[in-house]
Amino acid sequence: MTNELAVVEKDTKALIAEANEIACEAEGFKILAPEHFTASGNLLKKIKGKMADFESLDKEARKPFEDKAKTIRMLFKLPLDILKAAEAKIKNAILDWNDKLEADRVAKEAELRKAQEAEAKKLEAKANRTKDPEKKAELQAQAEAVKLAEPIVATQTTKVEGISTVTSWSFEIMDQNLIPKDYLMPDEVKIGKVVRATQGSLQIPGVRIYSYKSIKSTKGY
Repeated sequence: MTNELAVVEKDTKALIAEANEIACEAEGFKILAPEHFTASGNLLKKIKGKMADFESLDKEARKPFEDKAKTIRMLFKLPLDILKAAEAKIKNAILDWNDKLEADRVAKEAELRKAQEAEAKKLEAKANRTKDPEKKAELQAQAEAVKLAEPIVATQTTKVEGISTVTSWSFEIMDQNLIPKDYLMPDEVKIGKVVRATQGSLQIPGVRIYSYKSIKSTKGY
């Protein structure tokens, strides 16, 4: 591989010299007479032809490296795919376990909340039965405090260094007609196709259609 790179580098130096030689012809080029215009066209075709040559040589020079890179990627693809599948299984197992812990926590909080409601009802019943105003007020206050208390059960998770659960957010478009304008963007590809096809004869609200000129040349020597 090192020898091949050295050969390519040597060839590249020769190509750079050729490119610089042609670039010298283009340096400061001005059209002051009809014959200069003809010369400019010939020089442009010369540049285009040399660019085509270089692009062809570039593609040919990269081919052995790309073939080797492709072979190397194929060698590593199978073991990497195996490891990715194993990684996915472990991650799913972790997520399932965390979901189970969360479900257990929610269930325990529901049980506590149910017990609190029962306790509050007992206190309210006692308050209704008592004749002592102070005792009644005290029992009612206790019942209200029990109702307002928020049952909290901590999730019993095992910490593993380097492993954490990340909550990410995504979306799915259900009805694009309901999406607010702020979240829409123009289809520039479609607009471009229409503009080129109609050549400015069709006006699109909110879009400025204009033409510009550029030089196109074929390759020559």
